[in-house]
Amino acid sequence: DAVAGDDPTDRHPFAAEGALRLRDVAPREDTEDDRRDPREDPEAAHDAYFQMILPKKWESEDYKPVCVHLAGTGDHYYWRRRNLIAKPLLKESRIGSIILENPFYGKRKPEDQVASALHNVSDIFVMGGCLILESLVLFNWCEKEGLGPLGITGLSMGGHMASLAASNYPKPLVLVPCLSWSTASSVFTEGVMSYAINWDLLET
Repeated sequence: DAVAGDDPTDRHPFAAEGALRLRDVAPREDTEDDRRDPREDPEAAHDAYFQMILPKKWESEDYKPVCVHLAGTGDHYYWRRRNLIAKPLLKESRIGSIILENPFYGKRKPEDQVASALHNVSDIFVMGGCLILESLVLFNWCEKEGLGPLGITGLSMGGHMASLAASNYPKPLVLVPCLSWSTASSVFTEGVMSYAINWDLLET
């Protein structure tokens, strides 16, 4: 359920904050043979947090557009997406927004993680899987609440994650990936970042 409230760093009269727990949506039973590393699914990432920005009154009961915003690399919490994208969309086009916090970011960051430096390469795959499922849950919730048409967007990594989420939704959906590509592999294997990675350690 959405909980009334807002970000104390930037109060906004139309903002509400909510959370959903994925283990309640899709519970998972552990078995004696389960060898999953607990770091792959940290407790801090179990709850998905989001903010919604909606108009006080929709101009039409049949047209209530809402867009889900996914974060780019290093975009913790909601401030950038709320102020640079969501508010202008609301003011100029009367489009509502759901700003979803990425796993491993902001409120969902493990206590021992420094800034955006993930502990494991596999964490990026966990992040993507969580964002796909969480986006689908939010789409279905919006549909039940009579909101739509629906869309999803993101910048850079957020655009790539948005593409993954949109490709898993079976209904018409607006997709706007910004500064995105089909893969980020070349950045880490051929670009500047390739010199910052201990490839010898990863190969062992």
